[in-house]
Amino acid sequence: MPQGLLRSFVFALVACASVRQGLRAVGRIMAAAILRDFTVGPLLAAAVTFAACCLACAVAYFLWARIPSRMPAWLVAIATAALFFGTSYANHLRPLSLFEGVATREPNRQGVEHSPVRPPNAWRTNSHGFRGPEWKQSPDGMRIAVVGDSCVWGSGLEYEDTLSQTLERWLVARFPPHRFEALNLGVPGNNLAAHVALLEGGVRRFSPQVAVLFITVGNDLIEWDFQTESLGSSRVSVFSLAAFILGQSPVTVFHMAAAQTPRIDGDNPLLESSAARLENIAARKNGPRIFAFLIGDQSSHEIDSFIRKRLERLPNIVTIGPLFLEETDLLADKAHPSPEGSRRIAAQVGQAFSRDAVFQRMIARQPEPPSAAN
Repeated sequence: MPQGLLRSFVFALVACASVRQGLRAVGRIMAAAILRDFTVGPLLAAAVTFAACCLACAVAYFLWARIPSRMPAWLVAIATAALFFGTSYANHLRPLSLFEGVATREPNRQGVEHSPVRPPNAWRTNSHGFRGPEWKQSPDGMRIAVVGDSCVWGSGLEYEDTLSQTLERWLVARFPPHRFEALNLGVPGNNLAAHVALLEGGVRRFSPQVAVLFITVGNDLIEWDFQTESLGSSRVSVFSLAAFILGQSPVTVFHMAAAQTPRIDGDNPLLESSAARLENIAARKNGPRIFAFLIGDQSSHEIDSFIRKRLERLPNIVTIGPLFLEETDLLADKAHPSPEGSRRIAAQVGQAFSRDAVFQRMIARQPEPPSAAN
């Protein structure tokens, strides 16, 4: 390759990379505007990044225009942009990780969550794409499936402080010497329909005796969720293209902000279909005892009442709550339980177990584990 053409290609590549990073900085500013989060630090960092990218792009263009080349500059620009953005977009498309037909996080991964409004926390996924270690093929105690969104996953919490693990410790302390295994089937961003689909898959795969379905009132009846995002991110689509250009965060925030307000003036299709599927799960032979736990806030009383009235019509499902968390029960984002909030929720669920006659009979039928002396 002639030296002039090589240098033209390099400067064009720098210009393309600068354009992409500049657009992503714009995306972060857009996300902050949609969320009305005008924290100075992140906005200033995005603005500086955008300015630096504009400067780098201008310098690259100036140097590129001064290089003599037999190939027209516009042709070099088009070829470089096609190569750069084409390969980058192909790498951006994310393969789906499915558990019984439902998208989960990528299996067998680990990392640290960093958020400006939540404490950093380490996480890892098992071979099914759920948070935590591998689960035993044959549990030596009562198996409990805990299903929900990021509140169950444990955003902002260490694994030991998640709802599933806190509930497991509560039950072990309350019902000695029986053993319990709580499975964390939380997927951040899921809605009620995805929760129920995960519960169906979890029942088929793991045969839990008890299931706790955590419903985050206010966003679990919204049509858009992580499943929609995962499908759009795995194929060529407007969603994946916009996420590639502006970054995943602003596009996700925009879709969530534009999602329809839950309908509570009549039958809600999402709630009706989910309730029917829940009833079918509970009615199966050897199906789990299902507890539906509503977590609300002070602004969601109407939706709380709407969901509770529908679930209370299901004969084989115990409805708990809504529980309104106090400020001390929440992390700084005012949306996810703190370790204290997890303990409060686990106590509420455990007390509901203790009052339930079906659960008490299940405990009575559980064989006691062998003592250490044996």
